[in-house]
Amino acid sequence: MLRSGATLVLLSMVFLGSDHLAMSQSTPPTRDAQAVTAVQNAIAALGGTAAISQITDTTAQGTFAAGSDTGTFTWQTSGSDFLYSTQTSTNTRILVSGHGNPADIRNGIGVPTGTHVLRSTLPYQVPGLVLLTEINNANYSLAYVGPETLNGSSVIHVQAVDNSDATGSQVTPQDWYFDAGTFLPVRVGFRVPNSGNPASYVSANTDFGSLSAVLGVLVPSSMALTINGGDARTITIASIQFNTGLSPSIFDVPAGGGQ
Repeated sequence: MLRSGATLVLLSMVFLGSDHLAMSQSTPPTRDAQAVTAVQNAIAALGGTAAISQITDTTAQGTFAAGSDTGTFTWQTSGSDFLYSTQTSTNTRILVSGHGNPADIRNGIGVPTGTHVLRSTLPYQVPGLVLLTEINNANYSLAYVGPETLNGSSVIHVQAVDNSDATGSQVTPQDWYFDAGTFLPVRVGFRVPNSGNPASYVSANTDFGSLSAVLGVLVPSSMALTINGGDARTITIASIQFNTGLSPSIFDVPAGGGQ
């Protein structure tokens, strides 16, 4: 069974992904000038480098619905650390980074996950933070696919991937679609790997809803998740907070978890 941070966030639903990025493994990082410009324009549209680079931690809370399944979530991040939790009437699930030793915990019973999960669990609820981190990471390749039409609107399609090693090539491919006029992100597709095998993954797309500013940085108020072309799941973000001073201890694996 696939386990992932986004899986936990959305009550066992496998989150995120795109299997159509065709960059080969073990290739030196390359960056198309047009792709770099598109990502820079998106970062500027989302609030700019100065504002986004001031984010030290994030906390998002809200609700999700997938058919008759509904629940609440809290997503917290600080740098590369994360704590993703969901709760329904019958289940509580947590994915925690464990400062490099991630664990998947369900109703108090946890198992360790592969460390590649650390590289595939990204805070897409703050897209500007993901894009700024990746454009500043020299290992990331950026490829310009070009103009396309998505849901009747004109978009710019850019692909991103960390090809610095085989694992990165397997778990980090992303497809970004930016509005051709505003350069705001419309959709991101990426992969969620099996916790024990980075080469095994599922694919999905997350479409961003309306955006609003938090400390000058635009974030979505909602997202729609589609897994392998299935019915969309809805994610409603009630609040996102930045720089609340999260304690590093919240990213520890809880006692009894990961065992």
